[in-house]
Formats: sequence, C-alpha cells, structure tokens
Amino acid sequence: MANKHKNKKHSQKASMPAGWPEPLDEKAFQGLLGKIVRTIEPHTEADPAALLVQTATAFGNLIGRNPHFMVEATRHAGNLFSALVGISSKSRKGTSWGYELELFRLVDRSWVRKRVQPGLSTGEGLIQTLVELDPHDRRLLVFEDEMSAMFRVMSRWGNTLSTTLRRAWDSLPLQVMTKESPLRVSNPYLSIVAQTTLHDIRRYLGQSDIFNGFANRFLWVCVMRSKFLPHGGGLKKKQFALLAQEVRKSADFAFKQKEMKLSKHAARLWEQEYSTLSADVPGLLGAATSRAEAQVRRLAMIYALMDRCAGIKTRHLEAALAVWKYCNDSARFIFADRQEVSFDNRLLSILRDSKRSLTRSEISEALGRHTPSEVIGRTLHTLRAKGLVRSKQRKTAGRSAEVWRAATEEEGEQ
Repeated sequence: MANKHKNKKHSQKASMPAGWPEPLDEKAFQGLLGKIVRTIEPHTEADPAALLVQTATAFGNLIGRNPHFMVEATRHAGNLFSALVGISSKSRKGTSWGYELELFRLVDRSWVRKRVQPGLSTGEGLIQTLVELDPHDRRLLVFEDEMSAMFRVMSRWGNTLSTTLRRAWDSLPLQVMTKESPLRVSNPYLSIVAQTTLHDIRRYLGQSDIFNGFANRFLWVCVMRSKFLPHGGGLKKKQFALLAQEVRKSADFAFKQKEMKLSKHAARLWEQEYSTLSADVPGLLGAATSRAEAQVRRLAMIYALMDRCAGIKTRHLEAALAVWKYCNDSARFIFADRQEVSFDNRLLSILRDSKRSLTRSEISEALGRHTPSEVIGRTLHTLRAKGLVRSKQRKTAGRSAEVWRAATEEEGEQ
C-alpha cells in the first residue's frame, strides 16, 4: 500500500509542468492554521496550499480591522487578496473553498451569510455593497470563482474596479462622486478569494493591471489536484466541529487585539530577510510581487492571532516567509516567461483603448501612478514625433489642459 501511495506521488510530480513551485515548506503548517490544513487535507483532492491560503484569508476578514501593525505611518490590517491559479478546471479550486465555507459557517454563521458574497463587477457596485453594510462594521469577503470575468471588466475604459480594489487592499476611503448619488465608505475592510486558470490570466489580465499595483496586492497561489479520492473523503463532523471551536476562540482573542509587534527574536529574523523581500525585481514578476514585505507581515500577524498570541513570534514569521516563498514561486511560474510590452507600447495601448482624449494626469492614473511625470512626458513627445499620437489644448473653467489621443491610421500615414 505504501509503494502504491509513493508511486502515485511520483506520478503526480512527473505530471507537473516545468517551473511549477515546489510544495509548501513544513514551516508553513505551523500552529492552528497548519492543524486545520493537516486535518482536512487527507480527506480532499484540494491542494494544501489552497486550503491554507484561503483559511488565512477568511480568518483575516472575520477578525476585522482592530488587530494591525504599522509600517512607518502606514497601518496594515489582516485583509488578504488571494488568487488560486490552476492549469485547468480540474485543479480542485472549488473543492477547497467548500471546506473553508463549511468550517467558517460553524465558527460564525452570521458572518458567512452576510459578509461572504460572490462576484465583482464594477468599483461602484463594490462600494454600494459596502455602503449597505453596518457603518461600524464594513467587513466583506468576496469570492470570485471566475477571476477572468474581473479581468475583462477591468479592461473596459472607464471601469473603476481596479482602482477601487487597490484602495480597498490598503483600507483607504472609497467613493463614487456623482451628482445623483454620491457614495463614500471611509472604513472599508475587504478580502478576496479568487480562482482562475493560467490560460485566463495570460489571455485576460492586461499588463497595465500588472504594472499599476493591482497584481501585487494578490497572493498568487498555484494549485493542482493533490490526490484521487473516487469515493470522497471521510472527515468526521466531530473533527470539523473541534476545529471550528478552536477558530472561534482565536477569533474572540483577535477581536480584542490592537497593534501587533514583532518579538525581539522575530525582529532579528525580519532584519535578516528584509533586504531580500525588498529587492528590486525587474519585469512582470517584479511588478506582481513588489509588496512582499507587507504580504509577509500580514500573513505573520494572522498566524500569531490564530495561535492567540498578542505579538508575532519567530515561528509565525517563519511560517509567513514559507507561504510567501510558495506565492513568489507561483508568481514566477505565472508571470516570468510572459513577454513584457515596452513602456512606449503600454502608453500607446492606453490611448488607443480610450474612447476620448486623456490628460497626463489620467494617463498617469491608467499607469497606476507609479511612473514619473517626466517619463510620461518624454514618451508622449517621442510618440508624437513618430506620428503615433496627437495632442491639443482643451478649454476648461480655469486653465486650458493638454490632452492626448492615439493618431488614426490616416493621420499616421501622413
């Protein structure tokens, strides 16, 4: 029997595509979070990485915004955005989420019923959903089982979903400024569990949303079917109930916490790892993973709170670093071999996709506001010299504004 199990594991490893990340390090299965995954994993075909990251994401939303840590003047809470990426629809992504829902239903049925909602369509729609929640409690976990639908929506000109999600990860105020029905949420607390395939990412996720800060707010998690269970699993209800009791105790503990600091030994480990996490990685991979420091600290805080610790200890940081390594390796598999479009072409693509002329400020917004204005200006003038773009002055109530558009085919031939 042991040989049969061993052969099945070797067979699965042989079927992995080149570059697929190595399995999660054992350090990731620390404490209660590890116990939950280890208890469920033998009874499901779901990937352990999917179980772990989705559990962390759900717990991070359940506990709300009180527990936090500070990075200089920036406040970070435990809300995570996680994206499970399979090679195909047979990766058992949905199976893993089913277990998480069942577990958290036993922990807090009201939270699951009111705060876990499907689908993302527009930034305005998300803000409206948050507005309708208790003004003192804006917890919302969005489950998106077709992340490609989100990508397609974001690619439409004028859609504010990407911008809204980036601000929501930072827990910044969200607003819709319309004369008819202005909306504002000053204290959003959003988490996301999204599922997709490698094919859909490569087809629908535009490079502007990789470079503008949307992609790096997600934990990218490669997942595949872990085993074959033709008759399903045999997890007993009593085991599930015991796990739920532990999670409820941890949640009750977390609600009472405020600022979470690193222990002395954890702070030393953080100092050792910080330069690696902060290293400048070029290209699409770097753009998709450039929030490594914040992601690791958020994960470490969740590990600590699940263990009912008022501070982040070395074991929690080690676990978070192990999860981040898997997410970073996953991002490398997803993004590293994708052909990067030059900055000139990215900017030109924005103008071609727009249905109207854009100011430099609007171009900067479309690029994620990470590009220096002088670089945008220099590129626009280069494109204009090549006959690829046109500019003019637009009259406004105050000073006139310079606006830019892509040249038509006829203009380009002149």
